[in-house]
Amino acid sequence: MLKWVGCSIVPKAGSRGGQQAFGSLALGDEWRGTNGLLSPYGRVNIARASLDSDCATTRTTGALTYFRQTIRDDAAFQGLRSALNMPSKFGMFTPQARLAYQHSLQDAGQRLDGIQ
Repeated sequence: MLKWVGCSIVPKAGSRGGQQAFGSLALGDEWRGTNGLLSPYGRVNIARASLDSDCATTRTTGALTYFRQTIRDDAAFQGLRSALNMPSKFGMFTPQARLAYQHSLQDAGQRLDGIQ
């Protein structure tokens, strides 16, 4: 990765690796009738990511330093979806609606940057 810092003409070279994991658990129910359906649901998403630290190398001053960064992005969802079956002369007309609420379970994470 090449980075340009300030007015310097010399590119700064660096590399930054990391890992990422994600999981989701959902639970719901569905009630169907002759005229439509009603389905409440809930879901929890768990996500983790980390970026390794990096210090750009250069022959001049002004190299960037990135410290290790970890991110947690957990969220809970609850919702309700519905559909209504209405016969028409062309077939079945089925309008659908979904109502959902999302709540974050923590802060987004921390990041520290530095300049040498």
